[in-house]
Amino acid sequence: MNETRLDWKILDKCNYTCEYCPWKHDIKLPSQTKEELRSFISSLDSDIEIYLFGGEPFLHPRILDIIEIFNDQSQIHQIQTNFSNIAIKRLEEIPSHHRVHIALTVHQTQISIDKLKAQLQRLKNLPPNIIIDDVVIMYMDKNSFEYYKVTKSFDIAEIEFHPVINMGEDNNSYIDDYIDKSKSPVYSHLYNFKRPSIEIEGVMHDGNELWRDMERGTYPLKGKECLYKGDYACYTPSFEKMNCPLGNMENNICTVDLCPLICGSYDNYEDEDTQIQF
Repeated sequence: MNETRLDWKILDKCNYTCEYCPWKHDIKLPSQTKEELRSFISSLDSDIEIYLFGGEPFLHPRILDIIEIFNDQSQIHQIQTNFSNIAIKRLEEIPSHHRVHIALTVHQTQISIDKLKAQLQRLKNLPPNIIIDDVVIMYMDKNSFEYYKVTKSFDIAEIEFHPVINMGEDNNSYIDDYIDKSKSPVYSHLYNFKRPSIEIEGVMHDGNELWRDMERGTYPLKGKECLYKGDYACYTPSFEKMNCPLGNMENNICTVDLCPLICGSYDNYEDEDTQIQF
């Protein structure tokens, strides 16, 4: 296995209804046994972090078993969550001897400021074996800054904005505003904006600007080789391995015009020191 990053979409079900979400949310829940989950996780490279997402991962009926297996096998992991009531309840059920790494995502269309404060306080009261690695605020408009400020006041983890991107939309005002704000000396001093760097044919590109170019048709993606070139793999709820989380490739060639991974909105792949080449 040569991948440097593994994602696992452990289920399709979600208790949120974000308009911009590209995933089709199936109401069915996975039915694997604990033994099947252990066998699958054992096949992974424990030295490579596996990122769990959904849907909402904490709706998985065996999420506590998955966390137990991760701990038994010293599997590096991170679980994305919308930290709704059911997610926090499951976190509160995790035994104190099991460590779990969490990435929080804030969707302002699904949670009020008052509810955000209440949920953050519940998270702050969790025991130290629940490790919150980072918090992502999905950036939409000026109201996003209030969500950022409130989250930062609880001092639970690093915070960053991610742009909301609409798969299949003709126009996306969010990405233009996001790019403008991320380049502003004033805003970038006060807030942390995710700006992945991508190298294409020896030239460095801003991932968010590249998304905008794809959206406008000035950078045609369809027909090009996948930018990850085997460095990335995504597993489905049934353990099927894919090279694209949306299943949009044939023989490692992209079949669509837009790739959400380029601006890092869904898989959290690139960090500021990582340069992806294709």
